[in-house]
Amino acid sequence: MQLPRGTFHSVMKNIRMSELLENLGKTAFSGSCTFTLEGHAGSVVTKDGRVVLATLGHKSGNTAVEEILAHSDREIDAALSLLSPAQLKLATEFNQNARVTEPAGGKKHTRERKPHPEEERPIGQPPGSHKTAGEMRGQKPAQDVQPGPAEDGMPGTAVSDLDALDSIDLESMTEKIRDNCRNTIRQLHLDYLLMK
Repeated sequence: MQLPRGTFHSVMKNIRMSELLENLGKTAFSGSCTFTLEGHAGSVVTKDGRVVLATLGHKSGNTAVEEILAHSDREIDAALSLLSPAQLKLATEFNQNARVTEPAGGKKHTRERKPHPEEERPIGQPPGSHKTAGEMRGQKPAQDVQPGPAEDGMPGTAVSDLDALDSIDLESMTEKIRDNCRNTIRQLHLDYLLMK
C-alpha cells in the first residue's frame, strides 16, 4: 500500500491486535498503523477510528481485515502515524484495491470481546490460579514500584529500568530488529540493498 508519510504519533509494543483496533476506534484515530502479523507486513488506515484501508501480506481490503481479525489475539508491535484529511483522501485514491467496505447487512468489521485472561482459565483450574507468560518463564510477577531513592541513591524506577535492560536477550532482540528491517526493505522494493 502506498501511503503518505504522515506525522509520527507513537509505537505500541506487545499489544494484541484486538486491543489496538479498539483503541484506534475509541480515540477516533485518523492515520496509518503499520505492523507485522504472522510474519506478514500489514497496514491499516483509519479515519475517525474506522478502518478504511487494510493490507496484510498479499491480501487487501475486506480480505485483509478478515485475516487480521482472525489473528486479533496475537501480540504485535505497531507504528502509528497521523494523517491529515488531505493525506487520507490521497491514500484512499491511490489504494483503491485496499479499500474496506462494510459487509452486507451494514455491519462493521468488529469482533466479539474476548474474555480477560483471568476470566479465561483451563477447565479444572481454580479462579485466580491463571499464570501470566512471565510467570511461566520463571519470572516473578511485576510489583508496583514506588518511585523514590534506592539504596545507591538512584530513583527506584531507574533501578528497575536498569534491571529490565539487564534481563533482555540481546541476540534475539538483534535478530528481531534485523528481520523487521529486511521486511521493511522488501516492502519498499529495495531488495537490491540486501547483502546475499
